[in-house]
Amino acid sequence: MNLQDTFCWNNVFTLFCLRGEENKQFLHGQTTANILNVQSSNLLRTCWLSPTGRFKALLEVQFLEEDIRFIVLGGDPENVLQGFQKVIFPSDKVEVKNIGNIRRLQKISIHKPWSQSYVEWCDPGETIPATFVDFQDAASSYIEEWRINQGLPIGANELNAESNPYELGLSDFVDLNKGCYLGQETMAKLKNGSQIKQQLRFWQGGTKDFGGKELDNIRIQSPSNNNAGFITSYMKSSTGLNIGLAMIRRRFLASKELFIFNRDNSIKLSAPVGFVDYLSE
Repeated sequence: MNLQDTFCWNNVFTLFCLRGEENKQFLHGQTTANILNVQSSNLLRTCWLSPTGRFKALLEVQFLEEDIRFIVLGGDPENVLQGFQKVIFPSDKVEVKNIGNIRRLQKISIHKPWSQSYVEWCDPGETIPATFVDFQDAASSYIEEWRINQGLPIGANELNAESNPYELGLSDFVDLNKGCYLGQETMAKLKNGSQIKQQLRFWQGGTKDFGGKELDNIRIQSPSNNNAGFITSYMKSSTGLNIGLAMIRRRFLASKELFIFNRDNSIKLSAPVGFVDYLSE
């Protein structure tokens, strides 16, 4: 990967606000992080799941004196807003609404996980923060290449509501000791029983052009033609290699070589830079 540590991801996101005296309790019950234990204004990431533990959105959250502000880093912002509004009752003493936009800047590092790279928010009309003055805005293709290398699962096919945070390498955003939350029962069963069926992997192949074929959701095969998984993201890297992300079935995670289309198109797997394996915690 040719990206240097002098680039940043500069993007504008829809900003939401949770207001009310029980806003922490509400977000605590709807997402995977321990919101009640937050003591600082530092940004926090948390997952919004379905009742069955499927990953629906990745939120980045900022805590102010009374309000909680958040963006949807991955997922459909409108779905999150509507999902929250559907489960808010008058007794919750909280409201959630769209309050405009926020600029989000993140240093692009090829040496450490995306979740450890410095991030700052600022109003879109404000001057760029001093920390980012010497950084260049990365082009969309650079950001996508970095995202794929990192395994940041916010591509459309990673956000298909068919996978859980453990399969996607987001276990560091799941707190199993926080008590009840949406999807908690499934997360506890998975952690205790090691029942995951697949995991996200970075893959790379050769430089061969696939003739314009759409690779998203293309099945990956083992040398014996067994179904080993499917591709979720794909691009031609800055070095000309075919790279991407894929959901790989557990029994094939240690495979040295797999194939797409036919045996002329081999790929090699590795854990993405930013992937946090729940089994190693």
